[in-house]
Amino acid sequence: MRFVGIIGLFVVCCVGGIYLGQIGKRKILFFLEFKRVLTLLKGEIRYGMTPIGEACNHVAEKTEGVLKEFLNEIGRNTKEKTKENFTLIWQDAAEAYLPKSYFESGEWKQVLTMGSGIGYLDVPMQLKTFDLLLEQLDRSLDNARLKQEKDGKLYQTLGVGIGLMLAIVLI
Repeated sequence: MRFVGIIGLFVVCCVGGIYLGQIGKRKILFFLEFKRVLTLLKGEIRYGMTPIGEACNHVAEKTEGVLKEFLNEIGRNTKEKTKENFTLIWQDAAEAYLPKSYFESGEWKQVLTMGSGIGYLDVPMQLKTFDLLLEQLDRSLDNARLKQEKDGKLYQTLGVGIGLMLAIVLI
């Protein structure tokens, strides 16, 4: 029975290390998908001359997961005019659906304030706002890739190493 507990502890440590090593990959995938969504929104506004609420609904049809819910929330609130301006609609949807932990504090503030540059400005200024956020996402993506390269294998190795160390100590 003792050996079963030791093996269980080793497995838990290994799984924990693998899980922590995968967090960076999930962050990278989120940034890539968010970048794709913003590029699609930019295209809807630029080429389709679509209002932002409708553009969000169109892009939501091509998206999955949390970003789909984010876009649907913006589209629904814009259509129903539940808030007094688009900035509040964007901020509430971002707070509710986007994973804040993936962003650095300065990046998160930029994501929240992006709503003030969309929705009521003319099309060229809206496109410049999208360009600014896409540029920020590129930097965030580069940082996430560097951190994943550095920390991803470290967490996995630590999980296995700690599991082995505890198993040896308990034997």
